[in-house]
Amino acid sequence: MIDSIEYDNKVYFETKRGIDWAKIDFARYDQTDPPSNWDGGYGAAGRLMQKMRAEGREALQVVIDSCRDMGIEVLAGLRMNDCHALEPLSLESPDVSFHLQKHPEQAFCFPGTDERTRLADFENEDLRAYRFALIEELLEKFDFDGIELNWVRAPYLFAPDTRSGPYGYITEERFDKLAPIMTRWTADIRDLLDDWGRKRGKQMVLGLRVPETPEITRDHPRSPERWASTCLPGSAKRGSTSSFPVATTPRSCRCRSSNSRPCARGRTAPSIRACSPT
Repeated sequence: MIDSIEYDNKVYFETKRGIDWAKIDFARYDQTDPPSNWDGGYGAAGRLMQKMRAEGREALQVVIDSCRDMGIEVLAGLRMNDCHALEPLSLESPDVSFHLQKHPEQAFCFPGTDERTRLADFENEDLRAYRFALIEELLEKFDFDGIELNWVRAPYLFAPDTRSGPYGYITEERFDKLAPIMTRWTADIRDLLDDWGRKRGKQMVLGLRVPETPEITRDHPRSPERWASTCLPGSAKRGSTSSFPVATTPRSCRCRSSNSRPCARGRTAPSIRACSPT
C-alpha cells in the first residue's frame, strides 16, 4: 500500500484542483518562532518529486511499476482525516488543510466552542463530494489495484455532541441519521472501483481500516453491520479487509467464506473473499 492522499495537502500527484504536495512553498512556513525546518524536510522531498517529473517520471507511478515488476498487488492509501493535537484550522502549517481553510464551513467545531478545528466534517455534502472527486482523479491517473480508506487516523467523521478529553461522542439519534451517510458514500466508492475494474479488466480491491470491534466502530460513528451488508456483498468478492473480530464479520457480511490472517500488530483480521447478496 502506498500513501497517496494523506489528508488534504499531502496529495502526491498534480491534481486538476491545483493541490500538489511537490509545489507547496514550505520555506514560508519556516519564518516562525520558534523556527521550524519544513523546507529542509518536506521541501526537499517536493523538489525531488519535481525533478522526477522533469525527467518524465511520476513518484507514485515509479512505485506502482516497481511493485508490478515484483508481482506485488499495490493499493493507494487514503488517510481520511488527521490531527495531531486537535489544532485549530487557523494554525499556520502546511499540515493544515488548504481546502478547509478556504472552506471553513466544511471543518467542524468541538462542543462549547465556535473555533474550527483542522478536521473535515463528513456530514457536509460538499466535503464528501470534494473527497470523492480526489479519489476519482487518483484512479483516473494511476492504475492501482485498489484503495484503502484509513478511518483510524484520526477516527473523527462528524462534529461530536459531547467531548471527554480527546474523545468526541454523538447521540444515538444523530448516529441513526449519520451512519447511513457514510455507508452510502463508501458504497459509491465501491461502485467507482467496480467501474474502473471493468475498464481495466480486473477486480479492484476496497480496503477499510477501521476500529477493532463493532462496538468501538459504533462510537466512530459508522454502523459496521450496515456498512458490511451494503458495501461488501456482490462487489467485494476479493481483497476487502476488515479488522472486525473473525466471529463477527461473517455473520455481519453473510459471507460464504472468509479466512483470517495475522495483522501487523499481532491481532487476527478476517480477509473477506466471497460475499453473497443480502
